[in-house]
Amino acid sequence: MFTETRSPRSTRKHFFGLCVALFMVAFTLGVVPPMMPAIVREFNSSLSYIQSTLVLSSLVTASFTPTTENLSKVFGRKKVMQAGLGFYAIGLLGVATSPHMPAFAVAYTLILGVAASPVINASWALMDYFYDDEAEKKQRLCWCCFPLWGGCLERYLLA
Repeated sequence: MFTETRSPRSTRKHFFGLCVALFMVAFTLGVVPPMMPAIVREFNSSLSYIQSTLVLSSLVTASFTPTTENLSKVFGRKKVMQAGLGFYAIGLLGVATSPHMPAFAVAYTLILGVAASPVINASWALMDYFYDDEAEKKQRLCWCCFPLWGGCLERYLLA
């Protein structure tokens, strides 16, 4: 059986790329709650509308997970993750340029919600693929540290 060897440099590069992808999702999910009052003022909307948009985004991400797994089996995890990152960028552009609340809700809930599923699922699967016993330690570190760093960046950059 053919065994693939990976250099430590390429392994670190993959790990850093996966961490950045997870950071991007965590930061996007964490940046909206502190900005809710400004979003309400900008769109002349209600706080409950924005809260429901946040909840729906998480539900869309969770409900799209089985479809992501099927797409990963057909097209490969790397391609599905790249497509997810591309759609995520489109969703972020839609959120940033939304002229009114319904456009914000569609971009945040549908586009970002669907695009976050392949990014999260593929990141977990690729972490398991690229790393041996040390993978669990690195996954925990990634899932613990990057959202915290995102919160710190959010607090000091947006304050």
